[in-house]
Amino acid sequence: MYHRQLSLFNLEGNAIASASSLSIPPLIVEILGDRDCALSFSISGGKDSQAMLNYGVYLRSLLNLQCETYAIHADLGRIEWKQTPQFVKHLAQAADIPLVVVRREQGDMIDRWQQRRETLFQQGNTKPFWSSSTSRYCTKELKIQPIDKYLRRHKIVICAIGLRAEESQSRAKKLVLSLREDLCTNAIKGLSVEQAWSTWNAKGRPGRFALNWNAIHDWQLPQVWEWCGTSLSEWQQRRRLPDEQALDGWAAHPAYVLGRGNERLSCAFCVLGSQNDLTNAIPYNQETFNILLQMETDSGWSFQPHRSL
Repeated sequence: MYHRQLSLFNLEGNAIASASSLSIPPLIVEILGDRDCALSFSISGGKDSQAMLNYGVYLRSLLNLQCETYAIHADLGRIEWKQTPQFVKHLAQAADIPLVVVRREQGDMIDRWQQRRETLFQQGNTKPFWSSSTSRYCTKELKIQPIDKYLRRHKIVICAIGLRAEESQSRAKKLVLSLREDLCTNAIKGLSVEQAWSTWNAKGRPGRFALNWNAIHDWQLPQVWEWCGTSLSEWQQRRRLPDEQALDGWAAHPAYVLGRGNERLSCAFCVLGSQNDLTNAIPYNQETFNILLQMETDSGWSFQPHRSL
């Protein structure tokens, strides 16, 4: 399916040329040079994590870093676009690094919603069981916790994430570097990253040191598409093509150009998804759609507040 092979040293447009103008925190360089450090790229299959992976692997090669490096993907099960498992495998292979796939042991995203629905039904069915913007247990339980479980094997770990300020006000407030506190020893929790690194080393490195690195936090959309091996204009053009033509040679996840093309990629049906993306997913994920629709009907709670599937 994926005909265009992305070379990290031969990207189209201005991606490589602009690398010199992009900053990598000096502390990241220092920590990645430590023999005990591992670098993990968290990838979903979406454009931001794809661009972040390509950029991060490029920097690793540019700086000649020898740390253990791999991509990690939290598989959410039936709620994912059907093409996602193969696509994230393709991304890791193109970057020439291993892929680690983790899952929630108690079941996938749909299982979790069903479990919560049953619990709340026994309590009187007085509130929705779906996750939401104010109840993001889906992210914590299906993504963060399974990834953290794997990352605990490292003494020092940097988890690179494709989170961008442009996407929302809450993401704009995120720091480029922050402690991944659930993994860190108590001795450094609450400190700044610089203070934590200094303190941890001074104390003889007790426990574990872990960071989140929002490596493309300040990037704009055109730059993201460039590092995916395409462009904003090509994406917009392909969204207007029949599926077969749209996919031919397309460098990013198929969902961005199938049908009317997704604006963003997460779950096939995301509780925070736009009407365009939810509608676009239906013909390509009909079985999952039917399951969710039945859950709506049985419970009386709409998938999104004030919007039923």
